Amino acid sequence: MLHKNNEIIISPYDSIDLSTVDILVMTVSKKDVNQGNIADQLKLLNQVEKFKKKFANNVVLFFEGYEEDKRGLYQIPKIRKWIKKLFKQKPHLFYYLCDFTASIAICYLCLIKAEPVRMIGETTVCQFENDLGRLHEVLSSAITYAEKCGDSNEEISAMINRILDALFRNSVCIDEPKYFNIE
Repeated sequence: MLHKNNEIIISPYDSIDLSTVDILVMTVSKKDVNQGNIADQLKLLNQVEKFKKKFANNVVLFFEGYEEDKRGLYQIPKIRKWIKKLFKQKPHLFYYLCDFTASIAICYLCLIKAEPVRMIGETTVCQFENDLGRLHEVLSSAITYAEKCGDSNEEISAMINRILDALFRNSVCIDEPKYFNIE
C-alpha cells in the first residue's frame, strides 16, 4: 500500500513507480510475519535505496491483521522476530523510517527487551532495557548509510535527533537513573 498525493495505492511491489510516491507505507501481512517472509519488503527497500535521500524519514511500516490484537506490536513474538530479521538485512532501516508515526519506536522496541507495565488512558507505558549497544548499532548504521547517501553533517545531525526524539519523546524515567561515563 502506498500513499501518493494523499491517495492510497494498492499495488504489487514489483509494479510501483517510486518516483511518483512521497510517503511509502510498507504493508506487512500477518501471513508474511507468521512465515518470517521479508522478501517483498527487501525488494521494496532495494528499490527505495536507489532514491537515497528521497525516502529518508518517509517510510512507514504497517502490520496488517493485528488491529484486534490488544498487545502492542512490540509484544508479539513473531513481529519481534520479523523486525529483527529485517534489521539484520537492512541495518540502516531507521534512516528511512518516519518519525510522524510509531514505526521507529515499534521497530526499536522489537529489537530490545521491552515490557508493558501499565495503561494510562489509551497509552501503554512500557519499561525497556537501557541497551546502549543496540542504540549505538541503530544510530551508527543509519549514520554510515547517510554518509554513503551524501548527507551533510547538518542532515545527519537532524536524522540522529529525529530518531532519538521518536524513541524517547514520550519516555519517562520511572526508576533509578542509570549512569555511564562519556569520554
